[in-house]
Amino acid sequence: MLVLEIRDRNKTDRGVIARVLVERETRYERYADGQLDTAHIELSYRMIGVPVGPASGQGEFRGCYSAVHNRVSVTASGVWEHGFVTLDLPGLEGQRIGTYLMNEIVCWVRQWPDADVNNIELLAGQAYGKNTARRNRFYEQFGFAFDYADPEHRAGMSRAIRVHDLSAVENWKDNIAERRVFDFLMNQADSERVAHADVARLTRSLHDLIADRKRAERHPLWWAVREVYSRHGSWILAAASIVSVAALLHFAGSCSGIPSRMTASMKRATGRRAAHQLKLSTHARAHLSPASSASSSVPNSLSTPEASTTLLSSVIVPLAA
Repeated sequence: MLVLEIRDRNKTDRGVIARVLVERETRYERYADGQLDTAHIELSYRMIGVPVGPASGQGEFRGCYSAVHNRVSVTASGVWEHGFVTLDLPGLEGQRIGTYLMNEIVCWVRQWPDADVNNIELLAGQAYGKNTARRNRFYEQFGFAFDYADPEHRAGMSRAIRVHDLSAVENWKDNIAERRVFDFLMNQADSERVAHADVARLTRSLHDLIADRKRAERHPLWWAVREVYSRHGSWILAAASIVSVAALLHFAGSCSGIPSRMTASMKRATGRRAAHQLKLSTHARAHLSPASSASSSVPNSLSTPEASTTLLSSVIVPLAA
């Protein structure tokens, strides 16, 4: 028993589009002396993961061999039945699933290479639209050639061939992968565990959202501030950093202007002192003017430069005090 994982034949790089369970059953009937009488093969298929009915989503492919007639059939359970195959998998037409099943039967009958192959009969009622050409190509790829009864190739009968004339077809490998049921079930179990973990995580997230909504209803302003910060926190921090740098630069500029203002103040104070001293000097000279006019009556000892200096000092010092 196998599971076929089907990908779109035109988009094989995409994911799996369907899974089909295939069960293979072979049966050999022998005479009492052990000689083979007949052999049968049946491939049952069923879609996985979708509802199926008695005539939809499931079916069988059959083949057989008769030692007495040295004849095989790749389409029926009797070597004299002019059978044909039908595949009932809605939505999977043209995905080479029928090719896979028929190839399994063709490979099975190749153990009797000299046996005759029973004819395949094509019916006009099976041909409609583009399906006619696809149906005919399906058989022809395995080595069957047909004598058609009409120009549209809607009906016909295959020509006589032997088993060694049949061809195995493996183009189904381009978009179909075989998997053991055990591996498939283990993968499904792993997927189920992951799904349960996702459900638990989503449930926790839902509870958190409900709690967050309740908090927002109780404190709408705080909730709004927190939302704005959570969404635009990086921009807010960047703006705060820029404002802080600008403030520091402004403060540094203000501090650098203090020495210049101090220097100006000192200059003004020095100027005021100089003006005051000049005023005192002028006042002192004004007081000394009468003495200069009476210099002729002063003793000669005071008319010397040293005496004049001493006299001037004795006048200026008290005035300055």
